Amino acid sequence: GDAISPIFDNHASSGPCSGDALIRSVAATALPVSTALPSGGEIVYVGMHGSANGGGTLPGHVLRATYNSATGSWSSSTDVTALNAVANDIHTMNYFGFDISSLFIDAHDTTGQTVYATVAGISSLTEIVQEVYRSTDVGAHWTTLMANLPAASANSLVVDPQDANTVYIATDAGVYSTRQIASCASAPFECWSAFGSGLPEAPVVALSAEPATASVHDLVAATYGRGIWISPLWGAPGGGTGPAT
Repeated sequence: GDAISPIFDNHASSGPCSGDALIRSVAATALPVSTALPSGGEIVYVGMHGSANGGGTLPGHVLRATYNSATGSWSSSTDVTALNAVANDIHTMNYFGFDISSLFIDAHDTTGQTVYATVAGISSLTEIVQEVYRSTDVGAHWTTLMANLPAASANSLVVDPQDANTVYIATDAGVYSTRQIASCASAPFECWSAFGSGLPEAPVVALSAEPATASVHDLVAATYGRGIWISPLWGAPGGGTGPAT
């Protein structure tokens, strides 16, 4: 919408799309009625491609904007990537400018302030990449949640619809999950583990979870070249036992 599109008009350099930024991921959710939003509204987060993928403007950044239903207007977009240093890292969020591969707004927080971001990057000797972040204050501050997560590109993330503490993440090394997400901010802590068993050794590129109101409670994982797999969520009867085609 109008809150986001002006970034496409900033020609930073020559190259793909004349150097303009390219959107890689988007997440949005409705906001409740409040003093600032008397008729409610919507909050939108946008993640950009990285500097290596045509993102000449704001590569690897996250932007935020709010829609006001009462006035039918958008706020200006806010770059929430470099507002503050990450709480448990020496660098700002996505310091090396890789793709923001996915964004996920936690529906357990009806204010829309809790958002997760995954990064499509792999660490090297000179670049220690943080592949998953969380903010609980609309991006004003971030925390990396790597802990013991394998050093592999992160592609997608969902929060369990029945439990805000349970999170699933799709990586190039398979699906990992935790039932105590807050603990993943501590690097030595063994909070992440491979989810289920039987998933082919292929990158998992997207995840989707059945809503809490559904008759079944499954996690759906899409792989690169090995099909789509389904497994019960942790909160479902027999949850976390392993994928099935």
